[in-house]
Amino acid sequence: MAAILHPDPITPLLPAGERPRLVLIEGGLSARRQAVVFRRRRILAAVVLAVLLVATVALGRAALAAVTPHAPVATAAAVAAPEPAGTPSVVVQAGDTYWSIARRLAPSGDVRALVDRLVAVNGSGALQPGARITVPG
Repeated sequence: MAAILHPDPITPLLPAGERPRLVLIEGGLSARRQAVVFRRRRILAAVVLAVLLVATVALGRAALAAVTPHAPVATAAAVAAPEPAGTPSVVVQAGDTYWSIARRLAPSGDVRALVDRLVAVNGSGALQPGARITVPG
């Protein structure tokens, strides 16, 4: 319900001290339409809150991961029995792959055969920094 000022065309000028005539008109949303709008707003608010919660958790985990030091994970090759003296080995550095290690060991030429031997001796698992791998002769 709303009140509007309704000018009266018959008496355009009001006598001094008299107030304009107010007329009530029906309008606005029906109760059913208001319920639909309110329900949509609640759903939108729930979705926004869920997205904010997920973003907060993700940012919190990222911040925690940036602060927490990571210890190298021991692999089966690193935990294996100690190697006999005189066996050549290489300590894996961060970012190393079998290909980069093979290229370091043989700077020129084709390293595919050396990569195959490294994988055969040490396994095909992921290399972890700090792990010691055996270099085949």
